Amino acid sequence: SYPWTAFIGRTLREAHIPLWDPQSFGGGSPLFSNGLSAVLYPPQIVLRAVFSAATAHDLFVVLHIFLAGVFTLMLLRRLGVSRLGGTVGAVSWMFGSCTMAWIQLEMMTQYFALLPLGLYCVDRAVRDRSWRWVVIAGWALALELSSGNLLVMLLAILTALAYGGVLALVDVLGEGFAIRPAMVALGRLGLICVVAGFGAAIVAVPTYLTLGAAGRAAYTYDQLQRTFLMPWSTFKYLWTAPVHPVLTDKPVVQMYEMLWYGLAPMLLATVGLVAGRGRAGWLGRGCVVIEGGIA
Repeated sequence: SYPWTAFIGRTLREAHIPLWDPQSFGGGSPLFSNGLSAVLYPPQIVLRAVFSAATAHDLFVVLHIFLAGVFTLMLLRRLGVSRLGGTVGAVSWMFGSCTMAWIQLEMMTQYFALLPLGLYCVDRAVRDRSWRWVVIAGWALALELSSGNLLVMLLAILTALAYGGVLALVDVLGEGFAIRPAMVALGRLGLICVVAGFGAAIVAVPTYLTLGAAGRAAYTYDQLQRTFLMPWSTFKYLWTAPVHPVLTDKPVVQMYEMLWYGLAPMLLATVGLVAGRGRAGWLGRGCVVIEGGIA
């Protein structure tokens, strides 16, 4: 991202919005609408306009590691986790292997901060039945969609909406599945989507048009299988990691390996969170012991 950060920072200091990158692919390429550059993401605007590219990158990473911890702590406390448990969970999310593997890529950095923020806001909107938090959640999801890698952020948004849907379903079932509460719950989720779409339209619409006009041919299944489909062998990284750094001529494989790092402790932590009380408390305590062994 260094060339983009340097070019965008220089353009912003000249009081222009960088729409086109004249230095890529010989004749230039779209920058504002490429689904990756996050030109209008507020922290990026400030840091790129004020600092050099290297300093802006370092501050951006540090800021989002910190925010990842803050928002995760807020979410866990919202779910009823103790201060100590919330702090451990937040620090684990801040410095987990997956976070550390991806955090240096500015198109991915914000994911680790905005995912827990989106979940927190949707939780407040649905469980508190608050229309004010519905609007806040919509803008939080809009911020996610315009902040970096479009595909990854879209997955984060779908995760938050799916979580909200489950909460709404539980809420409706608690009311005996009456029609009016069900319609109101659907209305809240729908309004979150409308606000998010409205807020992100300034980035999402140009990006959609740019990608639609790119003229790219669809991958064949053989091409996907050779390069992009997840090799089954990488499942072993659920519980282990390579003894030595993996050097391969297929960098996509390395990306899959990084994807799995730390997943087993995360799944165990989820089980421990859900089953940490009552008759299933032994299961939560057992997960803690297993996590300590993996660590």
